Amino acid sequence: MIDYVRYRKACRVANKHITETWRQFYTDCITATADDTRRRWAAIRDVLHTTNSEPPRSTEHIQKLCNSCATFSSNKTINLKTVISARSSTDPLSHHKVNAGPLLSDLASPSVDEVAKLISSMPNKSSPLDAIVASDYILGS
Repeated sequence: MIDYVRYRKACRVANKHITETWRQFYTDCITATADDTRRRWAAIRDVLHTTNSEPPRSTEHIQKLCNSCATFSSNKTINLKTVISARSSTDPLSHHKVNAGPLLSDLASPSVDEVAKLISSMPNKSSPLDAIVASDYILGS
């Protein structure tokens, strides 16, 4: 437990340093263009990642990502149950309930209106790591 606490503290310190380094980098990028308004706005767009446009992903690629995520989650749950079982005197699977409802593959696909309503209700912010940028769909870009 003490090692875990030390590890988490080291992670927080490292994350602070990483965040500060990125902040300084972005500040330097914008400050270096102080004399030229056009270059400054270009630097701001770069910092906000608005100039990085990736082509839309194919349906097959998105399906592979979804399947990969589902497999990862399932394996993670199984591994956690195995570790808990090995460390405790009770069987964690004794409380496990098997799904009695429909499978996800049996559910009907959402309509275009349902998807549009969900997307438009999302906050208009994103990360450069997002595969789907909400503002592109909300604004119809």
